[in-house]
Amino acid sequence: MIPNNATADVTSDEYHHYKMEPKKGVDYYDRLIDYMLLQGITPYANLYHYDLPLAIENEYLGWLSPKIVDAFADYADFCFKRFGDRVKNWFTMNEPRVIADCGYSSGYHAPGRCTGCKFGGNSSTKPYTLAHNLILSHAVAVERYREKYQI
Repeated sequence: MIPNNATADVTSDEYHHYKMEPKKGVDYYDRLIDYMLLQGITPYANLYHYDLPLAIENEYLGWLSPKIVDAFADYADFCFKRFGDRVKNWFTMNEPRVIADCGYSSGYHAPGRCTGCKFGGNSSTKPYTLAHNLILSHAVAVERYREKYQI
């Protein structure tokens, strides 16, 4: 329950851009980063904040497949290469415990996969599979950053 029926419409306007084409999305972040720097704001980029593309969810079952590790590393590499001349501070995952618990144990957040959930799942094993793949994805992304971009 959100107090006073408040919404995140103003603070989270990304919702209105969800059908944005990839090129337009990249251009948007280029402009946003440039504007932040112009305003004297140091950008901190978070590579994953509950925004897994539906195609990845459908093809891999999201974070449950080990295939996502290389896909995430490629995505991170793209971001480091494209934005790294201006972004020096990176986070790989936002609240990985919440992703595992609320998305795959309780089903409270997307993708809502848990024992007894509409989309199915297994609350006693899947959160651990997901957490394993999140940790591996983080490790591979960090490794790529250190090898190719940190200097």
